[in-house]
Amino acid sequence: MRSSADRGRVCRRCGCRDHQRSQLGTRCPRLATDRTHGTWTFAVDLPSPSAKRTTIRRGGLTDRFPGRIHLNGPVDGCLPNTLNISIDGIQGHELLEAVPQIAASTGSACHSGEHQPSPVLSVMGLPDSRSLAALRLSLGRWATADDIDRTVEPLTAACLGGNA
Repeated sequence: MRSSADRGRVCRRCGCRDHQRSQLGTRCPRLATDRTHGTWTFAVDLPSPSAKRTTIRRGGLTDRFPGRIHLNGPVDGCLPNTLNISIDGIQGHELLEAVPQIAASTGSACHSGEHQPSPVLSVMGLPDSRSLAALRLSLGRWATADDIDRTVEPLTAACLGGNA
């Protein structure tokens, strides 16, 4: 799990249940051995007028594209508000062109406008096809669950509709 006590986390969860019918979530032992088990979930602690924190969780993007979404990079020790994924069969820059209402990127700012594999992802051992499919999404401090939904829906529509 990528985490920061004050900013949020990205983790894998599943719907498996224990013998008492309680959902295991991030505690499922299959998550450690089976990379296709579970779904990636964003959890962000939002400020609220009261002293309590409000936690929002959004997941399920991997359910919409089974076996096609890959996390680029390690799970631990990453920025908790940034997600870099690849969706098999889709070029990252084409996906972003299909959804101009979303502010995201396919690589670092110093390579803006170039459609070639990221040197960082290449050094990490990712094949060129996966590196070219990379999409980097970031959550801002004031991001809400609705903001995440408004991002996932057009991305999903563009991928399923063949607009990317």
